[in-house]
Amino acid sequence: MNILLCGKIPSQRSGTNPGQVQNTGENAQINLQVAEGDINGLVKAFEDGGIPIEQAKELAEIAAADEDSVGDKVKTWLGEKLLEGADAAWGVGQAAGIAYIKLKLNEFFGVGD
Repeated sequence: MNILLCGKIPSQRSGTNPGQVQNTGENAQINLQVAEGDINGLVKAFEDGGIPIEQAKELAEIAAADEDSVGDKVKTWLGEKLLEGADAAWGVGQAAGIAYIKLKLNEFFGVGD
């Protein structure tokens, strides 16, 4: 999730802590990352991304049980929700929603794209 900040803020980089300031100046952004293995952080990231809390919890639990960033159970869950039109309820387009979920799952599992 990127939060757009108005005005200038100083750089706060220190190591690789999640949630650190990524840049400075006008329109600086803070990237709130999910710490590897943090299921509560994953649920919060999904919720912050527009997924209703119950669906966010369900997806996080499925992903943790799947033990793979975008495993078969996650793909099945996503397919079912997208067929139900959940992406419209989440307030994002299908491609954007899937990309966001994949990003957060990769952070949760500590893997790159």
